[in-house]
Formats: sequence, structure tokens, C-alpha cells
Amino acid sequence: MVDKNKILFDKWPYHIICQPNLKPAEQRKIAEEKRKSALEEIWKNQGQEGIIRLIKKAKLPHEIGDCLAISSFAEEIEDIIF
Repeated sequence: MVDKNKILFDKWPYHIICQPNLKPAEQRKIAEEKRKSALEEIWKNQGQEGIIRLIKKAKLPHEIGDCLAISSFAEEIEDIIF
């Protein structure tokens, strides 16, 4: 699951969405939603270990932190991750 979703945290929004007709803000919003969904799936199925594995593998780990902060499970992981 981590390897399947890692690409979302390896590339900038323009390269994830690949729709040049969209404004950069729209690309960022779509990428953010995809990233949040991926983190929720990893958290649900692999928990803390999956998130940590993704952080170690991702080329843009700061994007993981940004998405974790606004995720639906942010309160659950606050003491663990932050």
C-alpha cells in the first residue's frame, strides 16, 4: 500500500494531475485530496508503521506532514507523529 501511494509524495502537483488546463491552485487542491485519501488508507490498513514507512521512502516527506495535519485522523496521531 505504501509503494502504491508513494508516487503521490514523490512528485509535485503538476506532475500528479497532468492536466495543464487547470490552474496551479486547482492542481494543488486535487493533489492534496489524493494525498489525504492515500494517507487515510495507509493509516486504516497499516497504522503508524505504514505512515512511518512512507515518510522514509517519499521524496517529498514534508507533503506527508502537511496532509497529516489536515487529515481526518490528525487528532489520533498527534501524539505519535507530531
